[in-house]
Amino acid sequence: YQSAVENYRIGLKHYPEHAIASCNLGNIYVSFENYYEAVNAYENALKYNPNYMVCRMDLGIILAEKMADYDKAIQEYGRVIHSRPFLIHIPFVFNNKETAKANKGIAYYNMGLAYRGKAVYMGEDTAISIKYLKKAKESYENAEKYLKDDYDNTFNLALTNHLLGSYSEAADGYCDAINIKPDSFEAH
Repeated sequence: YQSAVENYRIGLKHYPEHAIASCNLGNIYVSFENYYEAVNAYENALKYNPNYMVCRMDLGIILAEKMADYDKAIQEYGRVIHSRPFLIHIPFVFNNKETAKANKGIAYYNMGLAYRGKAVYMGEDTAISIKYLKKAKESYENAEKYLKDDYDNTFNLALTNHLLGSYSEAADGYCDAINIKPDSFEAH
């Protein structure tokens, strides 16, 4: 990996606007757990290609999960959700419609995780934490429209309802999650 980092750096020195190379470099930094450099690489890629949604999603994940910068992560997920990708459908050759749809669902799901993380950070049973838990719930519900029968989204929606004290909705959600993935211990 270290030689890959060196080669990407040399390549980006000559061609700094190569967004894919910059995003790939960010992914390597993530594998080294060098999250600050990963963020810099992702942001550099997005400077030259703001419509690079996979890179934007990667940036949001690192911001939320590794750096606890929930606000910035939520902004990145919002950009993915509100993007208008150019859809191409060539029968039997290429169709990015499903990918674009899945990206929106994943962005809503990740946004829910970020809001829930922010709620936990704000403290238990405070007005602000309840506000963020409600936003997390709304995000998971929006993700459901795109991610049919997704265990992780269903489970996290149930967990958020549980944290909000909506025990009946939580129980129904846990049962739905068990129906999707019976072997998963979390929902049980």
